[in-house]
Amino acid sequence: MKNFYILDFLKKNSDLDSKKLEILKQEFDFRFYSYGDQFKYAHENKKQKFSTVLFQYLKSLYIRLKIFLNKKSNNNKKAILSSAYFNLNNELSKLGFEVYSPSWYLKKDGNVLPNFSLFNSSKKILATLSSSNFRDLLTPNFITQIDEFEKIVLKALQINNIQAVIVSNDMTFIDKILIDACKKLKIPSFLFLHGLPPNFNLMD
Repeated sequence: MKNFYILDFLKKNSDLDSKKLEILKQEFDFRFYSYGDQFKYAHENKKQKFSTVLFQYLKSLYIRLKIFLNKKSNNNKKAILSSAYFNLNNELSKLGFEVYSPSWYLKKDGNVLPNFSLFNSSKKILATLSSSNFRDLLTPNFITQIDEFEKIVLKALQINNIQAVIVSNDMTFIDKILIDACKKLKIPSFLFLHGLPPNFNLMD
């Protein structure tokens, strides 16, 4: 019997274009292959503790404050949007770049991209994603939400004069949308990693 893989099946039987399916690949895998009581952290049993909800609320307030306090990009500097870990962002700042972190990737000392529309839109789509089952991800409503989010990403990159984007190798669903937006604007995107890249090849 030929090995079955859900993404291959969807590419053959779904009306969605292959790019959208690739963006959602990890989410499909998580819902399809991490389903059932044999998993300690099965997707369908995911429940948030009160402490987790409180932390997310305080985190949201903190990010809003950072966005409010941050100035807009200095057009005299080359601005970079980066979710890289370690001290890469600090090193880039020393070289004269204006480095921002995306609002969905919080760093305590990070300079969050000052764009409330992007922040609100990312919160909305991540909230939808966290409560969606496998079937929900294939609905026209969710695909439309992805398209609307990408439009906001495109606008945010242009308004803030972003010249390059750096993502970590454990790319999220949103990182893949960000990379796709960079391709449309011909903004170079880079992968910051240790080891071999698992997910970047189909997006570069």
